[in-house]
Amino acid sequence: MKNITKTLYRLSAMAAITLMSACSSSTSDTNTRASVSENQGFKTECTRLANLAGSLDAALGKDGKMADEYQKVIKDLRLNLSADDTVGVAPARIDSLRNAALNLQDKAQNIMADKWMTVSAEEDKLVEGGAYIVPVRLYKGDELKVVAGSTQKFKSVTIKEYKTGDVVASGANSQDVEISGKARVASIYLVAVEVAKQGYIDLNISRKAGKSENLFAPTAVHTSTVECQKGDKGAYAKQEVEMKNLFEEPFKATLASQGRALFGNKSKSMASVQLPKGSTGFFYRLRLSSSKDSNHSDGSLSSELISISSNRNFAGVEYAHNTKVTSPFVESVLSGLSSPKCEEEIYCNLYVIKGAKEARKFQDGSKYFVYNLDASKQNTQSTNGYVPSEGLTSFYMGLDNSRFTTSIYVWLDVVAVVPTTKYYKEVYE
Repeated sequence: MKNITKTLYRLSAMAAITLMSACSSSTSDTNTRASVSENQGFKTECTRLANLAGSLDAALGKDGKMADEYQKVIKDLRLNLSADDTVGVAPARIDSLRNAALNLQDKAQNIMADKWMTVSAEEDKLVEGGAYIVPVRLYKGDELKVVAGSTQKFKSVTIKEYKTGDVVASGANSQDVEISGKARVASIYLVAVEVAKQGYIDLNISRKAGKSENLFAPTAVHTSTVECQKGDKGAYAKQEVEMKNLFEEPFKATLASQGRALFGNKSKSMASVQLPKGSTGFFYRLRLSSSKDSNHSDGSLSSELISISSNRNFAGVEYAHNTKVTSPFVESVLSGLSSPKCEEEIYCNLYVIKGAKEARKFQDGSKYFVYNLDASKQNTQSTNGYVPSEGLTSFYMGLDNSRFTTSIYVWLDVVAVVPTTKYYKEVYE
């Protein structure tokens, strides 16, 4: 029987019990009306039960034992719900309906008391190498059965008590494993299925209540993921990416025209880029303008990259193994960035230079210096770009205005990409 059916049983019983407290005691005088508050409480509980009626009746109807009685309860509920709220409900009517609900609860308990109820059922579930965990809340005396199948042998299939780690049942070294165990205490229990490598599994977990009252006891488990330290119980590693802004404010420069450079003005400028340890490269945003006025996009590169990497869940491993400027991965990131404002006649040369020695040659005006041909750009307008570190930590961004009559204002943002390993664990409540 499906997991939702079990939940409906529980909710139905809870509603019935609440109905008892909300209603007044019965009386032989069917013309006596309940108070307004009693009437409202009655209608609230009627609404709860009526909402569950269809689904629960369909599930129990398959047993052929409750359909007729339940249909009568549904009919009575709906008749009362259709009454005007200002019309009181006779206490005798409340008592009759309450007894019908309790009778329904008892029959549900009798039917389900000795049955295995499905907690979780998954077919062709793709799991990575390692353990796949399903938490289940059990009460003292409850039994849990796990049936697992795969095309590869399971390293282990276990049922453990969450707080103590005590193993209740285990199995291994087979493609088909069936285990079962009994809860010694009321607690959360973890079903852990471990495989050696990525593959597909079938997993069915079912529960048998140790006592009839356990049938309708709360079974929900809340799962949350929290950051922890390496070596903590249940800790697992996750590759992530940190985006570190290298400039507190955008680098700014004025590139004089070649005509003005004849009179001592500088047509070149250079920004030093020092990467933190572990960086695999850096993204940059270059904005060129004929006006020295700032733009709203200046300084926004870091926040955009953080948003993109978070939304797309990029893995640090992909960054760490990227060594090309035009890789599909880098292009995917760049395509998600907003483009800096371009002006048609405003452009310059951008040189990515490795090492201080070659940077000084550029700065001194030499035509002969070594630069990264793939990462550099000739006659570029405003643009976004990426430079792989290739194991280096020091770069220089050389900017050169080759225009004879037009001076250019420059804004440059640089953000380092730093793959990092963080540790997390699941907490069950």
